[in-house]
Order: sequence, then C-alpha cells, then structure tokens
Amino acid sequence: MGRSKEPPAELFNYAEYKSVDISSSVPELEATVCIHCAGLASDKETRENLLLVNTEGTKKVFSNIHADHFIYLSSASAYPPNGLLHKEDEVIDEAELSNYGLSKLRAESWLQLQATASKKITVLRPRGVYGKGDRILLPRILRLKRGPFLITPAKLDYKISLTNIENLLPATEKIISADKKYSYELFNITDNPTHLLGDVINSIWDILSEKKNISFRVPQSIIRFSSRFLPQSDLNANTLKFYLCDHELSNEKIKKVFGLELPHNFYNYRSVLEQWIISVPLVDLQKGAIDLPWRI
Repeated sequence: MGRSKEPPAELFNYAEYKSVDISSSVPELEATVCIHCAGLASDKETRENLLLVNTEGTKKVFSNIHADHFIYLSSASAYPPNGLLHKEDEVIDEAELSNYGLSKLRAESWLQLQATASKKITVLRPRGVYGKGDRILLPRILRLKRGPFLITPAKLDYKISLTNIENLLPATEKIISADKKYSYELFNITDNPTHLLGDVINSIWDILSEKKNISFRVPQSIIRFSSRFLPQSDLNANTLKFYLCDHELSNEKIKKVFGLELPHNFYNYRSVLEQWIISVPLVDLQKGAIDLPWRI
C-alpha cells in the first residue's frame, strides 16, 4: 500500500498494490508481517499535519492491519539534536524535538502500549536514509548548488550518522526471519563509521568539480539571520536547528541481538552516486523527480 496512485511499474513484478492515504482510512487486512514506513517527512509542515499522518496514521495502520509482527520505521529525529551519542534506552524530552521528531516519537510511544504476548512490535530508527531510491537527502544537498556556486555553511565539522538503504533492507529481513521472542523492541540502524557532514558534501562536490564550480561558504550567523526570511528553503531556521548538528546513533544493540554486520557506508557508495550524478540531469536530481530511483 502507498499514497501514490501509480507506483513504479517494477513493483507489479512482486506484489499487488493499493493506493491508501493513512491520514484518512486504512482497509482491514490480515498479514503475517506488516512493515509500516509510510509517513510525512518534512521540517516545513505544521505540527498538526505531522501528527495527523505520522501519529494518527500509524494508529490506523496498526489497528486495521492485523499482523503477527508489526515493524515500524521511525526516525532518528525522535532523538534531540544535543550532540550526544544516542542509545535506544535514552529518556527523551519532547520539548527538545522538532515537530517531525515529536510525531514519530508519539507514534512509537503509542505502539509500545499496544504490545502483547501474542503480537510482536519492532521499531527501527534509521538516520538520513540514502542510496537507490533517495528523493530527499541527495536532492537537498544538490540544491545547494546555485549556478556556478556551491553554497554551504562555513561550519561543516558536525558528526552525523547515516543509513545506507543497503544496510536497512537486510537488517529488516534479518529481523523478520530471526526467531527472537519479544513483545516490543527498539533498534537504531546506522552505517559504520560515523561521518563528518563536510566530508559527505565534499565527496559530492568532487563529482561535480568538472563543471568548475566555485565553493562559497556562508558564515553560520548570516545563515541563521537570513533563514528567518526563507521559511520554505533548504536553509530555513528549523532545518538548521535540527539537521546542522552533531547527531550520532549507536548501532551496537541491533548488531549484538541479531549478529548483524552493516558493511555499507557513504564512502563505498561513492561509485554508485557518481553513476547517478553523471547519468541524470542535475536539474532532475535537484527536484528529486519520482522516476529517478528506477532509471538505472
């Protein structure tokens, strides 16, 4: 199920499809496993809309799809951007979260209350999912290119965790197939190692360097001031507060419980990224066009 009226054609080689808006209604279904990854991911939407889709929508999915195992893809935004290394047993103050993070955390909290001996619930917290199919993270970084200029914040030494889709998918498969008995568990899923924001951006800029781009770094004070007048931009104040910060997650719990190795990271993904950037018009990549994941 998904919100799109017409999903990618490849999907029909593997599954049937229903178009559903979880903020409105969800059909009654029986399932062995339900993987719930629908949601509204935005730092520009209102709190009301985010709660409607991510919290109330999750309640509808859980209540109407009767599955033995319910897997919820939450988000690292459920942790506050306080520069600490985040672990699953952390006590979280809602006041420190973005509206998006709040909506995901409240969905998690509600799910935890629904756990019973006869129904297994697993919550996964990835951070910055990227890879084939990415229409959010890479386009946002590429939109910092304006004409011949590559515009970035002057401060880029933030430590950040990222999650390659090639780590998230096998981890989810392992969770489904493993014979682990529990009613509710929460796991972070991130790459090794932790990255520096500047290294990630520079790696992308290196691929674009043949275009003779000019790097232009804007002091943080100027960005913060101007962002007040650019509420819909990729450098708005909310983006800066919750994304330009140290945001590291520990992935030791899932590795220990399931014996998982998470070998993929941004550095060994570079060759795939380079193929994308070279083969697809930059303007399409910047838009995050819906057909991009299926072109190559």
